[in-house]
Amino acid sequence: IVLNEVGEPLSTFKSSWELVKVLFDAFTAHQQAVQYANLLHRDVSVGNVLLLRTEDGEARGMLIDWELAKDNDKLSAQLPERTGTYQFLSLRLI
Repeated sequence: IVLNEVGEPLSTFKSSWELVKVLFDAFTAHQQAVQYANLLHRDVSVGNVLLLRTEDGEARGMLIDWELAKDNDKLSAQLPERTGTYQFLSLRLI
């Protein structure tokens, strides 16, 4: 259980460069989860990316809310349920 806030909403970025850096960190985390743990997040959205500031003020990104993640080997081409944030669903699923 996390009791303290860890980061800020993605909308608090101060420049486009900061936004790109934060998103790059989140996408890199997802890529590493797939590559090393064979986990697919399945709900990457604006609300699931946090902006973290280091002590020197540098912006970093964190991908959160992994409760919908699944083992990539156990996913089939046809999922029985739809998961994820509506605005980010594939058009094929809508």
